[in-house]
Amino acid sequence: MQDKLDKTKIESQAKNLERLAYILDRSIKIPFTKINLGLDSLIGLVPGVGDFAGAGLSFYLLYQAFILGVSKSKLLVMLWNSLLDAAFGILPFLGDLFDIYWKSNSRNVEILRHAINNQELTPRTNKSLRITLIFVGLALLLLLMMLIGYFTKAIYRLVY
Repeated sequence: MQDKLDKTKIESQAKNLERLAYILDRSIKIPFTKINLGLDSLIGLVPGVGDFAGAGLSFYLLYQAFILGVSKSKLLVMLWNSLLDAAFGILPFLGDLFDIYWKSNSRNVEILRHAINNQELTPRTNKSLRITLIFVGLALLLLLMMLIGYFTKAIYRLVY
């Protein structure tokens, strides 16, 4: 019974993360095109704050994949997807166009779904490891904010 409950919890969490990725990456269809974008692309239009918020939501998805027990190698691929998205997100407008194409959250959920379907999960319960991951994530988000500030300042100096 416990095994079934765990599978049910994992499946429920995966569906929640799939919904989040859909909202962030593909929930809005541009009329008369085959292009879908999501909330991540729209909030990315708000300089600085939008990119930070999008990176935070991506980190939440990564954190949940970590808790569910996705392997370290797959987590690194997921982290790469998110960091690439955040790095390009710093670029005004071009970063938002890249976000429409790249859809890092959807890519990451596909990796998670593959791990679940192939029973490759090893759930993590170590609280100190979870706390460490949270601090690393916050440090990466802080670094992103610093880069956004630096880039914004550089553009401001070029324009004015």
